Amino acid sequence: MKQYSADFRIGDKLIEFFGLAGEHTRYDELREIKLNLVKKYKLPLLEIYPKDLYKDSHYQVMIEDFVKPTLTHPKKAARTNQI
Repeated sequence: MKQYSADFRIGDKLIEFFGLAGEHTRYDELREIKLNLVKKYKLPLLEIYPKDLYKDSHYQVMIEDFVKPTLTHPKKAARTNQI
């Protein structure tokens, strides 16, 4: 089985930036594979898309809210970002 990884991992939280979503067919296929694995294994994933990085998108708050519980428990830090 092929191994997949997220772009970032904070504790048990995964963060994926889908920067090429909608731009390339193969990229979208791999994105769907990752999302299906995340759903199957009930992994906590924050999906970020280019539109989320605009000035008024509040992406910083979105990320902080997603990882905040992990940051309060530093012993939960993980060494890998594999999905």
